Order: sequence, then structure tokens, then C-alpha cells
Amino acid sequence: MYCYNAWKNHGESIPTELNTKDTINMLETAFQQMHPKRFFFSGGEPFMRPDLRDLIQFVHTKKIPISIISNGALLEDDDFHFCRQNGVDTFEFTLLSSDKKIHNELARPKSNFSAFDNAILATQKALQYHFNVVHVFVATHKNVKTLPTTLELSYALGVRTFLLNRFNPAGEGAKHLQEQIGRASCR
Repeated sequence: MYCYNAWKNHGESIPTELNTKDTINMLETAFQQMHPKRFFFSGGEPFMRPDLRDLIQFVHTKKIPISIISNGALLEDDDFHFCRQNGVDTFEFTLLSSDKKIHNELARPKSNFSAFDNAILATQKALQYHFNVVHVFVATHKNVKTLPTTLELSYALGVRTFLLNRFNPAGEGAKHLQEQIGRASCR
């Protein structure tokens, strides 16, 4: 899946990614300097990182709550169980529209799976495991009119925290400047 609102350009590769040891060293330095009250794993999709569990366990030793921002596509029951046992208390899932077609168009899945169905299923699973769940709505011209029904869907699913975000035209998003909305679009 490749969201057109992503910071990175589609198809752009990262020449090197920090290995587990270097990532943990960087995190340790950040914890020593910043003393954060909460830690967020985001991406792209954090569950694509093979060492995510090692990183979660490291952050858990710092005794602060952990949030994970995900599209929900890769989450399995054992991931929820692991996260529950290792300090994760919140999942944020993108819900771009109550209209499945609009959500999938904006999420741009690379295969035939439904990004919408994955977001709904991940929400339901996270709530079953008693996580806090936040739905994130990125407002564009394509989906802003579905905001009321998307809020209703979130509430019906049991989600009580909703983040309304603006479209950020950076990276891949720079190719979709026409999707930015102004105040008049929200009326």
C-alpha cells in the first residue's frame, strides 16, 4: 500500500536503514536528552520493520506509554497480544472515509486487498484487546464531505478519539496539490 499523502516519494528507496543496535542506541540518547512522557512508533508502516518487537521491548523498559500509528494491514492477533504485554496502550489507524471506495482510493493499496476493510478489522481487534484506538482522518477534497459519516462510523465501532488532520503536500503528496482544502471546503 502506498498512501498518496506520504512524506516519501513513491518508489523512492532509502539507501540504508539503521539496524536494531544503532536504532536502540539512538533511542537511548533521545530518552536521556528528552525524557519523553509517551513514545510513538509511526512510519510508513511500523509493522514492516522486522525488529519492531525489539524496539517496542526497549521502549517498554523506559516505563512510558507507547502508541503505534498503523494502517492495520499487517496486524495479527499475536501482534496485539505482544503489544498489550509490552507497554503499548494506543493504536492510531487511518480512516480516510466511511465510503470504502474513497478510503481505498486515498490509501492506494498496491494489491487487491481492501485498505478500508483492514482499518475496520484492525480497529475491532484493537478494541477487543482493550487498547485505546484513535481514528485519523486526513481531510482532502476527495473525502471532506464524508467527515460526518466517518465520525459516525468511528463512534459506532467504539472509537472515542478522532484526529482530524490536514492534507500535507510533501513527498508523494506534492503530486496532489489540488487536494488541499481551504476553509470554504469545510462548510
